[in-house]
Amino acid sequence: MTDQIRVESVYSAVALRERLAAAAAAVAVTEDRIASTFDRLADFRPECAGRLREEAERARSFATRLRHQVAVYSSPGPDSRRTR
Repeated sequence: MTDQIRVESVYSAVALRERLAAAAAAVAVTEDRIASTFDRLADFRPECAGRLREEAERARSFATRLRHQVAVYSSPGPDSRRTR
């Protein structure tokens, strides 16, 4: 592999990680909004409140996992310290 191809590959990998981080962050925000919606619905639908609050908690848990992935994607990759 030539140095030029190696450099382009690293830049492509960095760009992909940045896009993955941005997408995961956007989905996490959406999941938080979904959780809030479920919580509001639970306030108005007492007969379904238990199930709706469980769904809200699942959405929040998923948002938390996504934020962890954002941190992983945002950290330097294994090749970031190499010059070649």
